[in-house]
Amino acid sequence: METIKVCLLTSEFLPNWGGVGTYCIELARALACKVELHVVTLGREDRGKIIYSKNDIERFFDGKINVHLLRTCPANDTFLYNGIMQLAVYKNLPDLITTYNFDLVHTNIPQMADILLKIRKKTNIPSVTTIHTTIEGHRNGILRACSLSGLGFSKLDRSEKSVLLLFPLLKFAERLYIQKSKNFITVSNWMKEMLKKDFSSILNLHVIHNGVDLDKFSPANSKDMQILDEVTGPIILLTSRLTALKGIHTFIQAIPKILKKKTNAHFIFAGGGSKEPWIEELKKLNVNTSSYTFLGHLDYELMPSLYSMADILVLPSLYENLPFGVLEAMSCKSAVVASRVGGITEVITDGINGVLFSPGNVEELAKIITMLLEDGELRNRLGKNARQTIIKGFSWATIAENTLRVYKEVLGM
Repeated sequence: METIKVCLLTSEFLPNWGGVGTYCIELARALACKVELHVVTLGREDRGKIIYSKNDIERFFDGKINVHLLRTCPANDTFLYNGIMQLAVYKNLPDLITTYNFDLVHTNIPQMADILLKIRKKTNIPSVTTIHTTIEGHRNGILRACSLSGLGFSKLDRSEKSVLLLFPLLKFAERLYIQKSKNFITVSNWMKEMLKKDFSSILNLHVIHNGVDLDKFSPANSKDMQILDEVTGPIILLTSRLTALKGIHTFIQAIPKILKKKTNAHFIFAGGGSKEPWIEELKKLNVNTSSYTFLGHLDYELMPSLYSMADILVLPSLYENLPFGVLEAMSCKSAVVASRVGGITEVITDGINGVLFSPGNVEELAKIITMLLEDGELRNRLGKNARQTIIKGFSWATIAENTLRVYKEVLGM
């Protein structure tokens, strides 16, 4: 183990409910034997009870990390939750730095947990920031989704409404945060080019792709899921938050076209967010309720089984960096169909280890899914190649080594 004390700041941790949470959990697991790692986060409440206590989280990591819960609160609104984290970090992090003598702080955008400290210059500790997305890219993706789907503002997810309403303020905060930071990681070459174009102040930027726990996300790790016992036909799976940005409308519009040729196909929606607007869309298209299932948010431990049970994983997003859902499904040998956006093309080679389509193109998506449902040999070949792609280039062991290399560079080691 290196004699480096790292403080990982994140408002998303356990229980996991998003990409940043997945990144921090898996990075913490991979770094736990390489540095002295301290995770500073919030305790998430559900109906007044904390879901994972400090001891629960430390046991989850076999006692290999140190956890500091600044406070507990519900996470019904991610904007409010992040705001609470920022205030708690401003109040408590300086004392934690003094007490534990951290060498470096690792933070994330869009959370910007230590933004108030950076504005007030209350600490001089070196920092590394992973940029998962940008506010402008997120906003533009939402606007495009609205244009394609015809969804009005009132039907957007609360988080999407917040991005649109608060965009000028959020954009200003993001730019200020980046100006006051020096060392950055991002998870795709695509995002690196976007950042170089939009933020001239960024000089020290490393690309370290997202990764997958190869043992957890493996077909061998799948288990029976009783919630799908009644599904008899081929399964087409979508795993993402039910927001306009994720291209849910494109997927739903493709469903009746697919059912014309594959009448027994079943469409699974797994992810948090309001399902009502999307069920309304399905009803308008006369899609029978027996053809689809909304599972809601699932425990992260169930995801390997869900990927392994699916015949096809679809990600129709209009804006992405390098989504974990694609990597995890590929690791489980799923045949993946994804929109040609962001860093997805850095992991999927069209027709070799997955299939790409033009974002928002309903006809193309329906045609590809139908083709894959009719060609089991092609699905199997795509899945096998996908697993090999992940094994070769997207393991957390490699990512941890590359991240540690960045830490050492920042610390002059």
